[in-house]
Amino acid sequence: MKVRPVTIKKVVDSNIFIYSLLDNHPAHAECAAFLDANDEPGVLISLIDCIFEIYAILKNVYSIQIQDILIKIEGLLSSNVSFSTLNTQATMQTLELASTQGIQITDARLYLLASDVQAPVIMTDDIRFQNFIKERGLIAETPISQETRNIMEEWEAANLPARGLPRILAHVHEFLDKNDPSLALRFKEATDSFS
Repeated sequence: MKVRPVTIKKVVDSNIFIYSLLDNHPAHAECAAFLDANDEPGVLISLIDCIFEIYAILKNVYSIQIQDILIKIEGLLSSNVSFSTLNTQATMQTLELASTQGIQITDARLYLLASDVQAPVIMTDDIRFQNFIKERGLIAETPISQETRNIMEEWEAANLPARGLPRILAHVHEFLDKNDPSLALRFKEATDSFS
């Protein structure tokens, strides 16, 4: 008789999905391999909230075309990843955790989801969230190696506007460029290339 290995449930943060969906991102291969290796029913769990976050980040940060985003999300939804919701009772817990612990709302909800489904592992590439997870006795993991993380920093600096105001200005420029290219050019010059 063949003994089946024990399945360990893992809650997955949206950043792991995002990197797996970006073919040209340095972390693509490691994140996609992790998802493929765990593509069994009942192993990977995330929040439906993460689907909305994935959509927004692919569109607004990585400038992926909406039709391409929808195809990628459809593929995720047809995988063995379970996308769950939390009950309304978790709303106040979410807000309390986010406000008192300095973590994002989605991260607070992922932590509560892990407690709800009794998943000992949360997969995330968010260092602050990893520290929060470890402080609460859960296991924080990432499929991304340190070597890839170093490459990621260089890649993101070369391919994405800096976080904060430069990224916002770049999005304004993208909108203007679609509607009035000459105004977009003046905007880019006036903001010193979004700096």
